[in-house]
Amino acid sequence: MMGTRNVALAALIALAAAPNAIAHDVPRIDGSSAAAAQKSFERMNMQLSQKRRQDLAIAVLKINLIGVNSAKETIDNPELLNVGIGRIKERVSGMTADEIIKYADANATVKVEVSKP
Repeated sequence: MMGTRNVALAALIALAAAPNAIAHDVPRIDGSSAAAAQKSFERMNMQLSQKRRQDLAIAVLKINLIGVNSAKETIDNPELLNVGIGRIKERVSGMTADEIIKYADANATVKVEVSKP
């Protein structure tokens, strides 16, 4: 009888810990360097559906363009010609894909529309 209780208790503990274990497996951006950010971004993308990869790419673009008010600014600022994850690594460090997308939606100063062929 005690053995059954121990097994049941162990099962309850495992179930309670499961959400935390899953949360730790969600890819996050490593913002320690541009190379680390790119590597973690690629790893993140591999686990996403095509639609979600597109949403994430748009979010990265939006975050890169926060504060940009005109197309002329992008031409005048060579840094804006490279709108990848490395440029925004500090802003998105530690974030998941969902968190990056939510951050972009909440803070974007530009609107990005995707046209379908």
